[in-house]
Amino acid sequence: MNTVVGRAVTNVYPREVEDVLLDHPLVREAAVVGLPDPTWVEAVTAVVVLSPGVEPDESVRDELTSHVAQRLAAYKKPRLVVFSETIPKTAVGKLDRKRLRADLESRAVTEA
Repeated sequence: MNTVVGRAVTNVYPREVEDVLLDHPLVREAAVVGLPDPTWVEAVTAVVVLSPGVEPDESVRDELTSHVAQRLAAYKKPRLVVFSETIPKTAVGKLDRKRLRADLESRAVTEA
């Protein structure tokens, strides 16, 4: 499983984006994967578990993408932010990117 999101002629390292998201007080957990995109090869996609008491809505999504955009290059900003109750982990507790990506693809996550 790639640990790099291919984005046209540039690469995005998921951990870099995750670290910025985890720095935000509204975020409890974050994972970043690339999903197929006809224009950019892969779309930077963030899956976020929000801190207790935070309700997911467009204003939170906008705040998180703005938070990343202020700290990283524009092409590293998540094109999609998906809110989730949990993020899949392996048996030893590590982030399971392969399963996360498969889950997102099976749900046909889109920007809409």
